[in-house]
Amino acid sequence: MASFYIDRHSSESVNSQWIKHLQTNAYIRDIDNIISQNRNELQSTIQNAFSEQTKAIYQVCGALNDGFAEVSSHLKNINSNISELRGEISEMAAMLDWRLSMLIEEQRLTNQLLGHIAQILRIPDSQKQRVYYIEQGLKYLKNAYLEGISSPFFIDAMEGFIEAEKIEKKDYITLNRIGQIYLYSQKYLNIPLAQEYFLKSAREAMVEANIRGTTVSNHFTPSGNLPLIYSQNPFTAAQAEAYLYASRTCYLQQKYSEAIELAGKAYRLIPEFVEAGFEQAKYLAANNQESEAAQVLETVINKDRLFSIKTLNDKDLVSKSQILKLLERLQQSVNSIANKKLQECTNSMCSNSKASSIINEIQNNISKNSFLAGMKALDLLNANYSLSYLLYSKGEYKGINQRVISNPQKLLDFVKAETYSPRQLENLRQEIIQEKSTENAYIGILMGGIGGIIIGFFRGCTVNDFSMDWGTLFLAAVVCAGLGALIGYISGQITDTSIK
Repeated sequence: MASFYIDRHSSESVNSQWIKHLQTNAYIRDIDNIISQNRNELQSTIQNAFSEQTKAIYQVCGALNDGFAEVSSHLKNINSNISELRGEISEMAAMLDWRLSMLIEEQRLTNQLLGHIAQILRIPDSQKQRVYYIEQGLKYLKNAYLEGISSPFFIDAMEGFIEAEKIEKKDYITLNRIGQIYLYSQKYLNIPLAQEYFLKSAREAMVEANIRGTTVSNHFTPSGNLPLIYSQNPFTAAQAEAYLYASRTCYLQQKYSEAIELAGKAYRLIPEFVEAGFEQAKYLAANNQESEAAQVLETVINKDRLFSIKTLNDKDLVSKSQILKLLERLQQSVNSIANKKLQECTNSMCSNSKASSIINEIQNNISKNSFLAGMKALDLLNANYSLSYLLYSKGEYKGINQRVISNPQKLLDFVKAETYSPRQLENLRQEIIQEKSTENAYIGILMGGIGGIIIGFFRGCTVNDFSMDWGTLFLAAVVCAGLGALIGYISGQITDTSIK
């Protein structure tokens, strides 16, 4: 979805623009709807974009239907869906905007609520009342997110968190959730105050991260199928996310330098947190730091290609010439690399290869001449395939053994092995025949030489004179040995080299 963009030329206040953005929130629950909305928004962008922007859209996506087919395939391959999200750190984040971040939060609240009552008995009595208020706040906040920014449940949620804050002013979860209410609720909307709470949350999450969490705080960390960073240190993840939300509040206040700094902090804390890197690039672009924005954005897109689409729908970014040049360079680079790798495969491939259908699909993607299709081509080129080919080896008694090999391997390695297989068989046959011919020739030389010596001995003597004619003996030995070698070599040439 398109990221929120401040229209500096509008007479409408930023707060009013932000509220309108939140009010158009559509609660999307599946990949197909996410893809459809992104495609529709890009189609709308094309109608109003200048030529360089339109060119960039086609360089990234190609034909929109083809481009988003690649996106859909990629997302479904990683089994991403809204119900599996555990925060901003997700491969789906590239296709979500700030409104849909609320969906991520709603899902995380569900994860924190499920089964939590059973854990309350494990904490000290002094903390149980605070846990109750936090849980009440989470319950109502989840329902508020489902209803939208005007939901009266925000009031109930705020009451719960305020009571929890009275008991413990330094709980990063309570501080973060109050910040979100100030950011996402129309009734409580207060961007500077939201920033204050997010920064407090980041500070306290950092303290928890340094000690790997207290007994109480560990009960409140997300659970289930988590991204790696949550499993390693959920408090560092919470710190990074709080910085990201704080950077958004700075952007809404048009404090671009602070927004850049805070998003950068989140990105440095967790390099896998590509959403933070993307937003740092956005704020750099908004601050007219085009070169720096392009540099950060390049690392983001290299980590997650789908941010190339998010770039196209972000007016802070796509309005900058350096960003458009970056998208063009990425498109040219990926297709050049894919072409080179494809050429290596086709040069090594035999006719009627089992990889022909894959090669055809790669060629089809490269022919689209877009960034996403080029990345798909590289995926296919770099993937491991369990395609089978025959591997031959020498067996006992000069025979040949064969094995069917289907170990996972890169496409280039497979086509090379597949092409070499019949050549390997012929080489083995020639090697076995040569070995047998040489062996038989040596035997022929030995047997012929012995026979020649015997013949030469008797031909060099008379009945009455057993004196030796050494010349005759030598000649006979040489001739017979030569004949023996020839016969032995010829017999070796008809060796049975059938496959056992």
